[in-house]
Amino acid sequence: MKPSRAINQAKAAFELPLGEPKVGSDAVNLRHLWHALELVSSMGDNAAIQTLHQALKSGQLVAHAHSNGAKIPSRTWLKAPSAQSNGSPPGWLTGVIYFHHDLENFKGELPVVALKEAESWLSTFSPKAGPGRPSKRAVAAKAYKKLYPNGHTAANATWKQVALSVEEVLGSQVSIRTIQRGLGLAS
Repeated sequence: MKPSRAINQAKAAFELPLGEPKVGSDAVNLRHLWHALELVSSMGDNAAIQTLHQALKSGQLVAHAHSNGAKIPSRTWLKAPSAQSNGSPPGWLTGVIYFHHDLENFKGELPVVALKEAESWLSTFSPKAGPGRPSKRAVAAKAYKKLYPNGHTAANATWKQVALSVEEVLGSQVSIRTIQRGLGLAS
């Protein structure tokens, strides 16, 4: 699915919570971006939330305060709690991706991402149509998810061990960076 279509479907899928400001057509709130990521990538809820959170923490995506356009620096997201018992960042479904949260210096602001930036980021997760072999990134990511459904750290595996395991499954050489790119952890 094209990123622009996924964003439009995500926007149509949710009613705004009481008191949440409307976002213009040139921006996407994080809740819609999270749902659009699920639509283009076939990730589940927690994986999509974690991927979005990681992109904000790493600076791969830049969020802005809806009310005044102030950039929310990536270091701000580093201080946001990163995981709960179910694997999703606390407050993300009722806090940070809405606007009821305690994000340092941005309390009560609705974080949004510019539409063009959101579409560009989502396109890295969208399978490319056309002839030829499948994307090595996508195939490597699929093998990773099959081998490590709870992540490789849960299995006490290093990235080098991950690469060797994925190579064994695929029957061809694959770099750590390719696996990370397929998982949306590197650009």
